[in-house]
Amino acid sequence: MTVSVSSQLPLDLADDDTLFVLDGRMVRFPEGLRTGDFTHTIHRFPGKFVPQVARELIRLACIEPGSGVLCDPFCGSGTTLVEAATIGIESVGLDFDPLGVLISKVKTTPLSMEELVSLDEHWRWAVPRHGPTPLAPDVPKLSHWFLPEHVSQLSAIKARCLQLPERLRDFSLVVFSSIIRRVSNADDQTQKTYVSGTLPKRPPEPRQLFPIVMARAIAGMSEYSVACRAQPRVRRADAREKIGEPVHGVVTSPPYLDSIDYVYNQMLEYFWLHEELGMAQPSEIRTLRSLPMGFSRGMLRQIIDEIGGISANLVDALSSDLSAIEATSRKEAEHVAGYFRDYATHLRAFVSFMPAGARYTLAIGESVVRGRRIATPDLLVPLFEASGFRLVGRCAYEIRRHYMKFPRRSNSGMIRFDHILCFEKA
Repeated sequence: MTVSVSSQLPLDLADDDTLFVLDGRMVRFPEGLRTGDFTHTIHRFPGKFVPQVARELIRLACIEPGSGVLCDPFCGSGTTLVEAATIGIESVGLDFDPLGVLISKVKTTPLSMEELVSLDEHWRWAVPRHGPTPLAPDVPKLSHWFLPEHVSQLSAIKARCLQLPERLRDFSLVVFSSIIRRVSNADDQTQKTYVSGTLPKRPPEPRQLFPIVMARAIAGMSEYSVACRAQPRVRRADAREKIGEPVHGVVTSPPYLDSIDYVYNQMLEYFWLHEELGMAQPSEIRTLRSLPMGFSRGMLRQIIDEIGGISANLVDALSSDLSAIEATSRKEAEHVAGYFRDYATHLRAFVSFMPAGARYTLAIGESVVRGRRIATPDLLVPLFEASGFRLVGRCAYEIRRHYMKFPRRSNSGMIRFDHILCFEKA
């Protein structure tokens, strides 16, 4: 079964009336959307969507304040959770990425006026230009990534973060993390963490940037703390495992096929925060990269058989793509098949905890693998149907602000559109 988005002219929507209509049309967002309210901009994060999309998906999930628990099983940096909190909807966010979990917790935990004043007073402090580096990460070629004086300044800032009580310490560590890439030698225009040899960078000094970013973060948290009407719960978890509690709706932007390597793309942040994120050594970062959903592998025929036991329609729709990709790269074909097996496992883990009529709304894009365009949104439809859901409707919108300025590899393509799918448990 294939359901395609209509080729009608885009539907323009006003900033104060940005609604997704599930009629198959392409929605074109207006220019100049406000995306920096509350705590949304405390930390950049790969693949996160704008707050207006999250709010619209919440509306489509048909959950009102006091009517149930909303879950985002791939919460990333917490955009959906912040929006749910300001609406007054109880929510729970899950993610496997420990940095994402820390960011989400900080962004969604309101701070009192006394705590905000304490933060402001604590950071009225001049970062020393030079000094010892007791907290510098023990990684090879650290000087490749950071100038010596920047290592010294970052070490001093982190040491001062650790002097604070837990809630304020975590807030400060997330703000600290948010400047690491910018003050490094790594290129700022791509997700991939690398130092460009052709476009050398002149990074700002941490001692100059951090006070500016901290002041903005405190202002955003002050705004959020006033607006927050229901504090979300956030925990590290694998969405392929049973959630273990009732949820009355799901709103999410799941990993894309040919998924973003979140850990690798935030490698420098992990270098500086690995201990706070539960890793004894920076070398453990490599293991973490291969575990999340979307990176699953195995024997291709076995994976196809497993998918066939869930949805023969999906196997039929996917077979030509897998054959074409396998002819070039068996590994890539295994990743593609493994993605849909993982998603089926996720749906089985959640469906029994959702009451009849509960909605699952998501934003997902197509992918290009080895030159083959994979219509992930269309392929998910039979998978959801085989898992006990029916498609309520769909639409799509153009992605205007790409975190990544060009494709990840020569065999991949820029994701131009996100597709909105709304399902309901039968």
